[in-house]
Amino acid sequence: MAIRYPMAVGLNKGYKVTKNVSKPRQCRRRGRLTKHTKFVRDMIREVCGFAPYERRAMELLKVSKDKRALKFIKKRVGTHIRAKRKREELSNIPHPTLSAVLLDENSQDIRSLSLRPSPTRVSVL
Repeated sequence: MAIRYPMAVGLNKGYKVTKNVSKPRQCRRRGRLTKHTKFVRDMIREVCGFAPYERRAMELLKVSKDKRALKFIKKRVGTHIRAKRKREELSNIPHPTLSAVLLDENSQDIRSLSLRPSPTRVSVL
C-alpha cells in the first residue's frame, strides 16, 4: 500500500492511521495435525492395528502392485486424493512392522477366538 499523505484529494487522501492487524482466524488452521491428535492416532493404531482393507492393500503394495492398490483403496475410502494419501501412508510403514502385521493376520483370526470357556469334563466317582 502506498504512503498516506494528509491531503484532501487523490488516491491516498485522508487521515494517517495505523493498520489494525488481526489474528488469523481459527478456521484457517483446520486440518492441521496437532501433537495431541498425532499421539492419539498413533495410540489407536498401536492398540487396534490395521483394518482388513489396509492389510490387503499392504499385500498388494508388497508385490509392487501400486496401481491396483490405489484402485482398491479408492473403492474403500471414496475419493482419489484420500486414496493416494492412504497408499502413501501404507507404503511408508517400516518393513518389520508390516511383516509382523501380516503374520499376525494369518496366525490369529478373530473368529477363532471365543469368549465362552471351553467345556471341561468332570469325572464323577
